[in-house]
Amino acid sequence: MLLCTCSLLSAPRPERGKEVATYVCGIKPIDLASPMVLRGVGSMTRDGFVIIDRTCPVVTSKDDELPAMVVIKDLKFQNIAEKRQLDEAHFSKEGVSVPYQIMIRGKVSCQNNFQFRISDDGEIIAGNAFGSLGLIKCSMRNGFVMRLRLLD
Repeated sequence: MLLCTCSLLSAPRPERGKEVATYVCGIKPIDLASPMVLRGVGSMTRDGFVIIDRTCPVVTSKDDELPAMVVIKDLKFQNIAEKRQLDEAHFSKEGVSVPYQIMIRGKVSCQNNFQFRISDDGEIIAGNAFGSLGLIKCSMRNGFVMRLRLLD
């Protein structure tokens, strides 16, 4: 018990005035009123940069599950080397880049009344949210990239 108490007391705390980053699974409706710092792993896609987290699916069917995702449109960079790194990313034949860790600040909006369609074979195929198939529940516009690192 003493070990738990010590580790809690010595846990790093955010400095005054510093924002605490939120993971995709940690987005709450109450947080959406103002800009937030979001962190996670994602890739460039045809829809934009998509941060994904499979540990908290937003939809589960009998044979499929849809991970939590945020699509980021209009990335803004303070570091030109990070922008160049993303511009030079290698893409798969499906149009998805190699994965990156990202920390980004911006205003997130989510589809509160998220609905989806399931095919006859149990696959989740379409929804009413963001992205070309409507399967991305949340979106961020004009995200300011605070840190971007290639995931090796």
